[in-house]
Amino acid sequence: MFSLITDMDAIRLLEIGSIRIEASDRAALMMKWLSELNYRHVTEYRLFGKFEIVEISDKWLEGEVRGERIDPTRHTIFTEIKAVTFHGVWLELRRTSLEGANYFRPVNVGVHSKPAVTPS
Repeated sequence: MFSLITDMDAIRLLEIGSIRIEASDRAALMMKWLSELNYRHVTEYRLFGKFEIVEISDKWLEGEVRGERIDPTRHTIFTEIKAVTFHGVWLELRRTSLEGANYFRPVNVGVHSKPAVTPS
């Protein structure tokens, strides 16, 4: 998501933030995670360049983000994301194991988009 907003290589990983969210299912968790990142970007003027899911269950997620406040002298903002929605969203989960426990982890979250139409 932040690669749509700015050049990821320009984001310094100076600050660490914690995020804990709850939702009804894994797809909703991913949407709330993205919404929370966007909210912090818009209200706290932050850019994030590293994301880590620390713990996840079917109904909650705890993660850490690293980044910095927007510096207009170094960061070019390409676009604004007004809202994260479920429209066209898909979530691919892969069964994996961590210390002997099986769980599903997201391997792909995306939005199906229509190809750009060039006016003739």
